[in-house]
Amino acid sequence: MINMIRADWYRVFHGRIMKICSILTIAWVVLCAYAQQATAVIREALVDSKVTGNYWDSFFSYYPVILPIIVFCTYYTSTDFRQGTIKPYIAKGISRWKYYFSKVVIGWIAAEIFLLIAFMTGMVCCKLFWGSYLVGSFSEWDLAAF
Repeated sequence: MINMIRADWYRVFHGRIMKICSILTIAWVVLCAYAQQATAVIREALVDSKVTGNYWDSFFSYYPVILPIIVFCTYYTSTDFRQGTIKPYIAKGISRWKYYFSKVVIGWIAAEIFLLIAFMTGMVCCKLFWGSYLVGSFSEWDLAAF
């Protein structure tokens, strides 16, 4: 089973889908950060005072993180069936449990990587757009807990 996980790991991180989904995550978080920054500027101009808000809500809403995970997992799990590489697994006698478990482990690791990419991109966007890593109601304790 460890060899199967290692083979899947190699196939995922040397393939195109991980890179494509990482770029999708980064682009979506930057777009959300820019939209929040533009909205804050418009609100500040309308009310003529400094607007404070939790900008982290838009960075870590469901879409920038969940959509790439869904795309990745769908493509990753269907690749064996689409390319016909499931047949050697069946002929070799690998159980369904081992096959499914290796897919779940790699999917979990990829989800954590996408979350880390989104978090780091959000930190960079906060520094670029607002000049600080901690903006709005996001505190140092929240950062340590995250």
